[in-house]
Amino acid sequence: MDLSTLILPIESTKVNLEADSPTGHGRYDVTYHGYDALAAPAVRKLPDGRWVADFSTIAGRLAERFEPSADYGRWVVQLRQGVKSHAGNELTSEDVVWSFQRSFAFRGVGMWRASIMGGILPADGVKALDRYRVEFLIDGANPVLPRFLCFHTTAIVDSTEARKHVSGDQPWAIDYLAKNLCGFGGWSLGDWTDDRLVFRPRADFFLGAPPVNGVVFRATARGERLDQFERGALNFLYGLQPDEVKRLEKRPDVRFIFSRTNHSTIEMDHSRPPFSDHGVREAVLRTVPYERIIKEAYLGLAEVQHGIYQPVTPEFSADDWTYWPDIERSRALVKTAGAEGAEVTFAVGRTSESPVIGTIVAEALAGIGLKVKVKPAAELGASEVPEMYLREDCSHGIADPHYDLAIDFAPPRGMPMRYFPGRRLSKELRDVRTAPAERQAMMYRDIQRDLLADATCVPLAGHSFPIAYQEGLNPWFFSAAYLPFSHFLYSAHRW
Repeated sequence: MDLSTLILPIESTKVNLEADSPTGHGRYDVTYHGYDALAAPAVRKLPDGRWVADFSTIAGRLAERFEPSADYGRWVVQLRQGVKSHAGNELTSEDVVWSFQRSFAFRGVGMWRASIMGGILPADGVKALDRYRVEFLIDGANPVLPRFLCFHTTAIVDSTEARKHVSGDQPWAIDYLAKNLCGFGGWSLGDWTDDRLVFRPRADFFLGAPPVNGVVFRATARGERLDQFERGALNFLYGLQPDEVKRLEKRPDVRFIFSRTNHSTIEMDHSRPPFSDHGVREAVLRTVPYERIIKEAYLGLAEVQHGIYQPVTPEFSADDWTYWPDIERSRALVKTAGAEGAEVTFAVGRTSESPVIGTIVAEALAGIGLKVKVKPAAELGASEVPEMYLREDCSHGIADPHYDLAIDFAPPRGMPMRYFPGRRLSKELRDVRTAPAERQAMMYRDIQRDLLADATCVPLAGHSFPIAYQEGLNPWFFSAAYLPFSHFLYSAHRW
C-alpha cells in the first residue's frame, strides 16, 4: 500500500468543491484541500494521549497576525505576502473582502457563523485598508475574532480568477466554483469520477509542497467502510463509533488518534408533562448514571461533561454543577409533581452507543417512577414527537462559548435533529456580543448557571473522537501543515 497517499471514505464523490454555496453538498474535508483559511487552532497532544485543536491558541494561515482595537470592536488582519492561487494570482485583501461579501450574499451558514455569531458587520464590515491589510468591524465586541476566521464556510477565494466566471445570473461564480478549485490551498484537483476524488500536492503552496503523493476520497457506503479499511482499500477512517474502535483494536497494523471534541445531550420537552415541571427535570439530571454510560455505552471513549459548554472549549467549567446523585430526592421531586408512572418516549439515534444509553437511562428513571420507552428515531411515526431524545452528536464548528450556545440554543432555523423547540438564547447571545469585552466571560458563565439551574437539558458526555489509520501512514498527514487534520480534530461529526 502507498502510505504517502491518504485514502479515506466518502459516501459520494458528487460534492461541491466549495463549502458555502447555496446549492449545497459542500464538505470541510474536501474544501480545505483546495482552499485555505485565514486562521486555524493550534494542534497539540494532551497528557492523557488525546489530541486537541486548541482554540486558546490561534495560528495564522493566510494571515500573519491579528491586531485588535482596545475595545475589540475592530480588528486588522495582516495577510501573508507572496501567496499564490491555483491560477497564479497573489493573495490580496480584495480576495478576503470578496469572499466575505459572497458569503454574506448567500445568507446561509457562512453568514450565520461570521456575522450573527462572530459579530462581523455584514454591510461594510470587511474592508481592504491596503493590498495586504483587511479591517473587520464588529457589531459590539469580539475579543476572540480569530477563532471565527477558522471556518471553511469563509475560506478565501481567488477573486481575480472567480470574477472571470460571473454573469448576470451568476454574480458569485457559483457554478464555476462548484467544479473548479479557485483558492490558495495546498492541493490541485486530480481525477474526479463516480468512484474517487483525487487531490495532488501543489508545488507552489505557500507552506511548501506537501511532501506526500496525494489524497484520495473513495466512494464507500457507510456499512462497507470498515471492510474496505481491513482489506487495504482505505488507510484512514474518522468518526468511528465505539464498537468499531473495538473491532479495529484487534488488528496489530492499525493505529488510533483520539481527539477531545464533540459532545452529546439528552433533550427534554419543557412544553409537555412530565418535563414541563422543573422538579422532574432536576430529578432526571440527578438520576442519569453518567459514569456507567461512559463505561458501558461509550466503552470509555468519552468523559462526563457536567457543564453546558463542550469540554474542549477553553472556557469550559464544571464548577457550576450541583446535580449530584440523590435517588430519594429525585423520587420525591417526581412524586411532588404528580408524575409517578408518567410514560415517556425516549428517541435514540443510530450510533452504536445510542440504544445502550437508552436502556441505561430507562432503567435508571424507572427507579424514580418514570416509565421510559426507548424508541429508535427512525421508527417514530410521521407526527410522533418524543418527550425526550438523545442528541448523540452535537458537533460544533469551533470550540468557543458563543458558538457552543448558538449551536445548541440558537441554531439556524431548520437545523435538523430537533424534535421539538428548545429554549432559545438569541437575545442573550446578542447581549453578550454587544457588551464590553471585559464583561463577556462572566456573562457566558452566568448563562451556564442559568441553564443548569433551569435543568434545561442533560449534558451527557464529551466525546473522544476516534480516527483509525494504517500503521506507517506518512506522519505529515498528522501535522498542522495539513489543514484538514485540524478540522478532523474539532469539526467532527461521525458517519
